[in-house]
Amino acid sequence: MEEKRDSFRAGNATIQILPDNIIITFTDMKGETVAWSSSLTQGFEGRWKVMPIAARKAADVATQKAMDIGMTDVDVYVKDESGTADMTDTIRAAIDTILASDMKVEIVKHRYQTRTDEERTTVGKEVFMLEEYIKRVREWLKSL
Repeated sequence: MEEKRDSFRAGNATIQILPDNIIITFTDMKGETVAWSSSLTQGFEGRWKVMPIAARKAADVATQKAMDIGMTDVDVYVKDESGTADMTDTIRAAIDTILASDMKVEIVKHRYQTRTDEERTTVGKEVFMLEEYIKRVREWLKSL
């Protein structure tokens, strides 16, 4: 059993923002899911399922599950597939929850999806703000 726990020591955390759900997934280095949670599984419904409090709760539950099996080091990846500009606070809430745990976070990377140039212009300001936030998080991680 201890051999199995050692194989989960390092991995990836993916924060996936969908139009109607937030999914937090922890995977080992092979890409196999070892822990996950979502805003829907935490009981959030309606507009609440994509709010920062839902992201915080889903990230907290998934992080705790990952830590319970022995994961200590993660790289965090954000996949914003919501197509809206107002997810910055939700993404920050999930990232902050993982950073607040006892896990060692190595890197934070963000990838967003927009469908057209017009949407990219709309989303651009929020993405820039999020990229600046992630840049500050990276600098803070390097200073530790």
